[in-house]
Amino acid sequence: MKRVTHTRKQTATTVKTLGKLAISVALAWSGMAYAGDLSLSEAITAAKTNDKEYLAAETLTETADSLRDQAKSLWRPQVLLSASAGKASSDTKTSGAQFSAPSMGMYNQNADFNTSISNGTMTQWSVSAKQPLYNPTRRAQGKQLKLGAQMSDLQRQGAESALIVRIAERYFDAQLAQQKLQLLSAQLKSTKAFAEEAQYRFDIGNRPITEVYEAQAQLAEIQAAHYGAQSDLQIKLQRLHDAIGHVPASLPNAVRLRSLLPKLEPVAVWQAKAQEHNIELQMQALSVQTAQAKSQEYTLGASASIDLVGQIGRQKLSGDGDYGAAKNQQNNSMIGVQLTVPLYTGGYNSAKYKEAQAALHKAQIDLQRTQETVAQNVNAAWLGAKTSEMQVVALTAALKASEARLDATKTGQEVGHRTLLDVLNANNQNTQVRLNLEAAKEQYVLSRLRLGALVQDLDESQVRQLVVE
Repeated sequence: MKRVTHTRKQTATTVKTLGKLAISVALAWSGMAYAGDLSLSEAITAAKTNDKEYLAAETLTETADSLRDQAKSLWRPQVLLSASAGKASSDTKTSGAQFSAPSMGMYNQNADFNTSISNGTMTQWSVSAKQPLYNPTRRAQGKQLKLGAQMSDLQRQGAESALIVRIAERYFDAQLAQQKLQLLSAQLKSTKAFAEEAQYRFDIGNRPITEVYEAQAQLAEIQAAHYGAQSDLQIKLQRLHDAIGHVPASLPNAVRLRSLLPKLEPVAVWQAKAQEHNIELQMQALSVQTAQAKSQEYTLGASASIDLVGQIGRQKLSGDGDYGAAKNQQNNSMIGVQLTVPLYTGGYNSAKYKEAQAALHKAQIDLQRTQETVAQNVNAAWLGAKTSEMQVVALTAALKASEARLDATKTGQEVGHRTLLDVLNANNQNTQVRLNLEAAKEQYVLSRLRLGALVQDLDESQVRQLVVE
């Protein structure tokens, strides 16, 4: 009995050490660890400078600004400079011309004018400007660009909420894997002690050989689960590492919920908030407006335009020809209003209009589908929060009962009223209840965060309202 008591005492004092050792091994396999425990808020802060998806969303601000600048440019003047130089020839013949001049009489008729330049030097330049005054096509294009900028803004706004949920999922996955490894390490140590005890009692004739076999079978099963837990922790830590840029030395051993949690409003309230503020819904509504603007771009009469135009230019040709040296020079300038009305486009505009109408119809259906999906997601997240909240209460009570049962079973086994298998089963059940309780806590936090993300009301302050860090 003295040996048994010493073994159990040793087991109790080394459980935490073994659990930390197993985690250290898993972390060593995962790469360099970061000193100190890591809270969820710290993980989110680190991810903002390392998470690739979030960093990509940061660039959307520049995209939105660029789209707005493009929309403004459609209604600004366009100025074009054109210049050319090269070799050219020109022959002109004019017969029967009539002109008047003071020194040659007032009406000279049947005059001939001939010029000739062969392989002469030709230069020309012009500067033209056009200011749109009325252009339905440009108006539709500008609206599409502005709507695209709004969509980029919404994507950027939703990036932080998505980051918080994404990092929380990875953080809790790693934390639960760590908790499982710690519990399995403790279970493995205690089962080894029970196996040694069973062997000792069998050797002195106090217990049957079946208890030895039962302990050995349980030990082998837990050892296999322990190997799997080590591998699972490595995978979960690597995913967390990819998002935050380092592997924490360890994570908190348990989720500590606030004693006073935020009130969970009825699901109808969350549904109403989602219909008004959900990022995905707003973006899909903008997609419908974009499709409508695209359709307007090809409506009948949309291609007609009125522009204020102006131009100044010069064309010069000089060289030798049939009549000796010659030079032709032409200067021109103009300012006015230009009306453009396409009369026939070969059916292109009508075909594009049909295409745009089909895209509009699809966008409207997609909006309805998105409304259904968002409503389903809100309902699922709300039920997840409500259910896990009740599970936490129930599993907390179950853990107290399970611990009491384990202590009673150990005592019963010592006095011969319980078997070693009873103790092992009670120990296994207690481990599973602990894991279930941690999983319920994590699910509650994740469900509340997902609800906040669905109604675009989520930041790091919400995290601190739910958990103690």
